Order: sequence, then structure tokens, then C-alpha cells
Amino acid sequence: MTDPGDSLARIEPTRQPMFLRRLLLLVAIVLTHALLPEVAWAHQELLGSTPASGDSLSTVPQEIRLSFSQAVEPSLAALRLIGPAGEVRLGDLSVPADSATVLTATIVGPLVPGDYTIEWLATGDDGHSVRGEIPFHLREGAAGLAVSRPTAPDATLGGNAEREPATGAQEVPAGSTFTLTPGHPLYVAVRWLNFAGIVIVIGAVVLATVVLGRMQRRDAVTPEGMIPQVRQRAAAVGFAGAVCLLIALPLRLFAQLATLEGAGGGSRGEVVASILSRSTWGRGWWLQAVAVALALVGFSLARRGRSSGWGIAALAAVALAVTPALSGHAVAASPLAVVSDTVHVLSAGGWVGTVFVMTVAALPPLLGSATTRRAAAGGLLAAFSPVALSFAAALALTGVYAAVLHLPDPSSLWASSYGRTLLIKLVALAFVFAAGFYNWRRARPVLEQRGDSRPLRRSAAIELTFGALVLAITAALVATPPPAEHAAHASVGGAPAADVSVGSPDVATP
Repeated sequence: MTDPGDSLARIEPTRQPMFLRRLLLLVAIVLTHALLPEVAWAHQELLGSTPASGDSLSTVPQEIRLSFSQAVEPSLAALRLIGPAGEVRLGDLSVPADSATVLTATIVGPLVPGDYTIEWLATGDDGHSVRGEIPFHLREGAAGLAVSRPTAPDATLGGNAEREPATGAQEVPAGSTFTLTPGHPLYVAVRWLNFAGIVIVIGAVVLATVVLGRMQRRDAVTPEGMIPQVRQRAAAVGFAGAVCLLIALPLRLFAQLATLEGAGGGSRGEVVASILSRSTWGRGWWLQAVAVALALVGFSLARRGRSSGWGIAALAAVALAVTPALSGHAVAASPLAVVSDTVHVLSAGGWVGTVFVMTVAALPPLLGSATTRRAAAGGLLAAFSPVALSFAAALALTGVYAAVLHLPDPSSLWASSYGRTLLIKLVALAFVFAAGFYNWRRARPVLEQRGDSRPLRRSAAIELTFGALVLAITAALVATPPPAEHAAHASVGGAPAADVSVGSPDVATP
């Protein structure tokens, strides 16, 4: 007797509506123009300072003045002046009426001779936190010096006696400096969760609309009810991916705020309002929030068999693919870089994300003992293979473009932290390519000819493992300043600036 679940049905070919594809393209164009109307296509840079790095002053400065390449928002900036006796009190941060790119703060506490360091933090329109240190020296006998001076160590105590701070100085509290950087493991974990959610959502949409649609157009013979069942299971996995993004939304905001510790004079509410309403990072965050809501609605409808749900989920997937570019290196480079980065994310989801959704949703019910179901699994893989190759090619091309954009010369691959991290990612990606090639040339034929699914299961596990590793490396890579960008910050005012770092919180990179 024949298992009713394996009875054959010939599915009539269906066409993907052309209007949906055009609508998705239109949405991408509208989003680009709506969200990036006044973007400065470069990261925030410190152009100069008063006092300048390395200055030896004979007159006590009255204020600190920093000049940046973009308009600076005081609520997303911070300044500290550390002297021989501790932290010197500063007035409120302000921006002169005649220059939105200059940040100033009056020096309130009196100064004494010795070495000083200005610790600064500023945030660009893309949400990247840029920070650094500017050392300078105040000479003995400088005009305007405070009368009190740090007390010399007491020789009777072995030189370990504490210094008496000058009037107006404050001891630097332990751990009061900027505590969380974009490269912190917790921030990397948040970005990984965000990337994984985006990839899963895109993969669910690609499987249900592109791969299954291609399978239908090929007039494939499948077990009755298989297509609706796989779509329903894909919708469930896509919904789970959207839930991951829902969890990642507040975590991203929390992590972003943590990188701005000390900004805005400690007013967290003002910092939150500024980052969400006055930056491209904030616009990208809001876009992701809307896209997550659409994805949840779309996948919920699709799970109930409503075809309109897949159209909504597809719109959400396209919007989500744009969001990483709005908070990282791409938005600081050029409009073309944003488009390339969006295609890069779509390609990663269309390849690795679809493999994941196929592995957990589509293949398990097809890899049983029934011959017809195993044949259907082979047909599904045959429909996916050219789709995977197309996405893999697009992933490689956009990755090469991003590498050329961010690496000034080939030696940067091994001579910079960014290049070395990128090399590690490329090695992991090579394993993903190898596993995919093995699936195409070896595992699928073995399944179709012998009914043996073990090679496919093993290679799929390897492909997904290295795919997850690639996402983790990407989450770390986006916190690393590209060599060209790092060089731009290496010198300020003709003297080297120490410990300058550029944070890149949420961006997909090559």
C-alpha cells in the first residue's frame, strides 16, 4: 500500500508576480533617499585641538576647543581633563553659534604645572563613537598657574604617600572611563544575534518564494501537500528569526549607549533622544523596528496560509538588509557602498540563511524512508543550487568591492588588524563555499541515486557551523577601524594622537 502522505501530485507552475519584484526595488530606492538625505559620507574625525597634541604651554589655557570634520552633538560627546593631581573640573560642553563642528568646554578648576591629557569622545552621524587622547604639558612658571601644587611624596613613607590634590581638582574614580567599546565580547554577541536574525528572515523568504517558486516552475513531482507544508514551516523559522531581532533591538540600543558612557554630561535621556532622532544610526534603528514588526505580521499570516504574508515578509527582509549599512563603514563611505552592503547582506541571507531554514524546516520531513520524499528533497536541492550559486557570486563580488574600498593596499591584509581579521573571515568563508560545493556535486547526487542522506546531513552541518562562525567574525570585524580610516586619525594637529579608536557598532562587512 502507498502511504497517503507520499501520494504524488503534479504542482501547476506559478509565476512570481512581477509587481512584487518591482515593489521591492522601489522600496529599496525610497528607503535610500528617505533615510540618507543629509548623510556626511565619512566617519567623524578630529581635525585639530586647542591645546594641540604635544603642546608645551607657557600660559594656562582657559578652555578646551576641538574641531571635527562633521557637526558635533554635545549630548553625544564627552571631555575629561586629567592632570598631575587628578581630574580637573570642566564647564558644560557647547558648540559655538558660528561653527557646528567645534566642541568647547571652559576649564573651571585651576591648573598646576605638569603633564595633562584631554580624553575626548564624539559621535558621528552614523552613530560611530570616536575617542582619543590629547597630551600637553604646562610649564613651571606659566602665566595663570594656581598657587597650590601637588605635594611631593613623603620620603618617610617610602614615597607611597598620596598627593594632595590641587584646589578644584577631582580624583579620577576607578573605572569611570568609557567602559564598553564596540569590540567588547558582549557587543560582539549582540551584533551576532542581530546578524543571525536578519539572515534567518531573509533565508525564510528566499526559500518560500524563490526556491519553492522555482521548484514549481520546473513542474516538479512532489508529495501531495509538500509545498504548503514547507512554506508553513519556513514561516515558523522566519518568525523565530524576527523574534531574535526583536530581542536584539533593545540590546543594540543599550550597547550603543554603553559605548557613549560619559557623553551628554551623564544625562542618559538626552543621549537616547539624540542618538535615536539626530543620527543615521537612529534612523536605521527605527527602520529595523518597523521591519521587525512587519516581519512578525507577515510570517504570522504566512503560517496561516495567507499568501499576502509572504509579500509583507519580503518587504521586511529588504528593509532589514538595508539596516546594517546605516550604522557602519558603508554609510561613512558612499551611496554605492550602502547599496553594495545591502546586496551583501541579502546574498548572505539568500545563501547561508536559506541553507539554515532548509536544514531545520524543509529537509527533515523529506529525508525519511519514503522514496518519493527523498526524491522531492533532491528536487528541492536542485532548485536551490543555482539560487545558492547566484547569491554566493554576489556575496563574493560585494565583498571584494568592500575590501578594495577599506584596504588602501594589499599589504593591509596582513599589516593591519582589520586586514588580519578579514583574512580569518575569508578562511572560514572558504569552508562554507567548500561545503556548499560538496553538497552540489556529491551529497545531492548520492541522495538522489542511493537514497543516502548522511553525506548531506554532515556537509550541511559543516556549512552552517562555519556560516555561524563567519557571522561571529563579522560581528568582531565591524568594530575594527579600516586601515585607511585609522590612518586618518593617526595624527591631529601635526602631532600623534594616542589611543584613537573608531567604533563601528552595527554593520555588515565583506
